[in-house]
Amino acid sequence: MEACRSGDFDTVLGLVDGGADIETTDGNKSTPLWIASEQGNIEIVRFLVENGAEINTGNAWKKTPLILASERGFLSVIKCLMEHGADINATREDGVKPYQRNSKFYQSVSNSSHSYIADKSTSLHVASSKGYFDILEYLIDKKAKIELKNKDKKTSLQIACENNQVQVVRYLAQCAANINTDFAIEMVSSCLSMEDLSYGVRKILEGKKQKYRQFVIDFIEELVEEETDFHVQIDSSNEEAKKEDDRELLCIICYERPEEPVGCISCKQMIGCRQCALQWGSDRADTGECRR
Repeated sequence: MEACRSGDFDTVLGLVDGGADIETTDGNKSTPLWIASEQGNIEIVRFLVENGAEINTGNAWKKTPLILASERGFLSVIKCLMEHGADINATREDGVKPYQRNSKFYQSVSNSSHSYIADKSTSLHVASSKGYFDILEYLIDKKAKIELKNKDKKTSLQIACENNQVQVVRYLAQCAANINTDFAIEMVSSCLSMEDLSYGVRKILEGKKQKYRQFVIDFIEELVEEETDFHVQIDSSNEEAKKEDDRELLCIICYERPEEPVGCISCKQMIGCRQCALQWGSDRADTGECRR
């Protein structure tokens, strides 16, 4: 363990060649790979994973080596772990195997004062909170899911807002827009509802929301000008519009919570405020977009 912590590669090599168990653990259930990842000792990390060290198992604090390397800002370690099969969307909860959750040691740790235990944060959450932009870009490039929420129901974008990581906020908001404009507006809107946002973060979010909403408006107006048949009628008898997808319950036009929600006749999904729908459709009494 000490050789992994100090970066003494020759000693690690000798111990493994002599039959040492690379999955041995210390009092905190930390393996040699966990310790090497914590210290950023890339040569030892690479040696251990190439010799079969378990990558996705966490220690007592539920941190996998990938999450730990993300906390410490060791991009080279992150890349190595990813190349050998680390789960990019693993959470701190995932770092503990089922049999470990039932152990007395794990139960005592879970009930301790360590508030980050079992918070279900991913590597992206961690990098966003720390402002490690190079790691953030790498994780996004490797398809990390920006929509995942931790135990407190917070996305990486919300975590970045809380920690005043202005550059990260701007980047993640754009990443959301690259996926889907509607999705991006939902994410940005949820952040704007947070308390104690810094002036810089709030200005970025407000600017992004306006930009994305304008994109939707321009798109709808273009379809109208082209007389595209994309409208769906409001079902006037639909007093309790249903919502069967997993999106946040927001009007697709004003992106606020609808006081009088209406649904699409064809798919029965909630599409927004009755007034917004009527306004978009004018006297045609139709709306700009159906969820399907």
